Amino acid sequence: TVSVLYWSSSMSLSEPAVILHRLQQDREKLQARLAAVQRREANACEQLTAVSHDEQRFEQVVADLKLRVATAKLVLDAIDAKAGEAALVTSELRADTGHLRRVAAQRAAVASKLDGAARQQLARAHQLARREKPAEPLPKAIAPEDVAALEEDVSRMRERQATVSRLLHDTLHPTM
Repeated sequence: TVSVLYWSSSMSLSEPAVILHRLQQDREKLQARLAAVQRREANACEQLTAVSHDEQRFEQVVADLKLRVATAKLVLDAIDAKAGEAALVTSELRADTGHLRRVAAQRAAVASKLDGAARQQLARAHQLARREKPAEPLPKAIAPEDVAALEEDVSRMRERQATVSRLLHDTLHPTM
C-alpha cells in the first residue's frame, strides 16, 4: 500500500526524514510492481505471439489435410472407374468363356465323332480285309474355315484376358 502523508507545521524535524523514507519505500514498491506488470505484459505478448504462430501452423495443417482429402477422393474415383472397367471386362470374359466352352464342346463332339468314325473305318477295314469287300468312304475332316474361326475366338479371348489382367494390376497398383 502507498502511504499518503501530509506535511503539517506542527511536525518535528525528524518527521520529514521519516516521511521521505516512507515515500522512498513506496516508490520502490511501486517500481517493483511496475516491473512485475511489465514482465507479465512481456510474457503475455510472447504467449500471444506463440498462439498466433500456432494458429498459422494449425491453418496450414488444416489446408494440407483438405488437400489430402481431395487427393484421396480423386484416387477413390479413379479406383471406382477402374473397378467399373474391370467389371465390364470380367462380364465380357464370362460371356467369351461360355462361348469358348461351347466351341470346345463342339470340338470334342467332332473329335469324338471322328474318333468313332475312325474306329468304324478301322473295324470295317479289318472286316473287309477278312471279307475283301470294298471299303466305305472315310468321313470328311473339319473344314479349314471352322478351324480359322476357332483360332480367332481363342485369340480374342486371350486379348481380353490380357486387358483384364492389366486393369486389375492398374486397380491394385495405381500410379500417381
